[in-house]
Amino acid sequence: MPVLKEIVCLTVSITTGLLLLCLANKGNADGASLVSLLIVGALIAVTYLLVRKALNR
Repeated sequence: MPVLKEIVCLTVSITTGLLLLCLANKGNADGASLVSLLIVGALIAVTYLLVRKALNR
């Protein structure tokens, strides 16, 4: 089921990114800055690719 694998990849990567965003914003009450959003976006993309690669073995 390739569709299921894609859903798992997206879920894992987005969850990881959101958790990191929450941890990064724990200190400041202003919310996410543009830089941290860009970093988290990049981390989501990298995590997605890694999980997808691992599942395709």
